[in-house]
Amino acid sequence: MKLGQTSATVLLMVLFFNIPAFAIEPESSCQALQNWAAGLEKLPADYASYSELNDGQRLAVYQRLSSAERAHLWQEQMREALRSSAWEPAQRTLIDEVGRFVTTESVAALRAGEGPAFELAHREFRSLEDRVKAAFPVEDARRLFFQLGRAGEVGALRLCNCNRDSLPCSTGFACGPAVCMPTEQGCGFLAQEACDGRC
Repeated sequence: MKLGQTSATVLLMVLFFNIPAFAIEPESSCQALQNWAAGLEKLPADYASYSELNDGQRLAVYQRLSSAERAHLWQEQMREALRSSAWEPAQRTLIDEVGRFVTTESVAALRAGEGPAFELAHREFRSLEDRVKAAFPVEDARRLFFQLGRAGEVGALRLCNCNRDSLPCSTGFACGPAVCMPTEQGCGFLAQEACDGRC
């Protein structure tokens, strides 16, 4: 083999072995998880089953849930929080208020993204978010109102579940370049915002 051919072969080998894994995989981990959720016979829509999923699986499942199922999961999370005696009276009142806010109708209105029902729900949604941020320490607010399900395993979609203006993002949590860009809600306050990937 001539010197020029040897150099070219070495260069090609160096380039091949330095290609990032995501560039040669047939599908991203985000797409793989979306395909996994789409293939489930029954979505884990009860709170205990949902909580057993890792973060990536939760987001993939959440995007396929109906408004009623989403509301039910958030209501259960608020009920579970109220079973703890750790909260001040004003915090307990706010947890209860959030639980009463997340109905099938309000979640459906927020998902619609327009119209009179959306405008009304969105105003209340933003008011609740501001009050939650003021009333709870960051860690408690994040756990109760920004992450659905009991604390669990960190999954592949952590970096996808990211909004520049969300509480997790603004406090250095889950920040980094987005791996994928979900088009459905799944991040932010009560998981009602779409990923913008701008952390």
